[in-house]
Amino acid sequence: MGNSGIRPQELRLLQFKDWMEPLVDDDGTAYTRIHIPSHKCKTGIDRTIVTRDFLDSHRRFLEYKTEWERFFNRNATPDDYLIVRAFSPSQLDEGSTLTPCDMTYSVRRALEQCGLYESELDGIKHRRTAYSARAYFITLSLQRGCPLDLLAKHCATSPEMIQKYYDHSAATDFRSWITQHPDRYSFTKSMENLK
Repeated sequence: MGNSGIRPQELRLLQFKDWMEPLVDDDGTAYTRIHIPSHKCKTGIDRTIVTRDFLDSHRRFLEYKTEWERFFNRNATPDDYLIVRAFSPSQLDEGSTLTPCDMTYSVRRALEQCGLYESELDGIKHRRTAYSARAYFITLSLQRGCPLDLLAKHCATSPEMIQKYYDHSAATDFRSWITQHPDRYSFTKSMENLK
């Protein structure tokens, strides 16, 4: 979620068939891509997204699939869900369908074990959730200068929602954008030149 901006509700509904083969540019650069069908998306918009970490998400997906298959002692089918309850294989009936599960408790437990669940800022306690990973992705994308309309399309939300809930930037955060000039201009840029 932190590398794709996908909503937790969308992630829990992903099936193995939604994880696509990497997208490869003409120069050989490869990207992880995920298909999110319209019926799995809050906004009902069918979309394919890429992750910000090139092939690292795809590599983790392949490792996860191997672990999923080892745990359930069978090959994952395209219709199997990625996020399912961790029943023992002996608890499952032959041919039973594994349905998606709620990730709230498992994400909270993982965050607690990593010491990331709760933090305090200015005397106010903040608790992270699975949705915090989406917020992290959107906030960092904005800080890197991703255009608001492109980010809104990728995350299936509106530019207004992104500005209202995720944009914590100040104008000085974008100083390199604000101060772009053609090469024919020169300005004082070093503290050493000031008296």
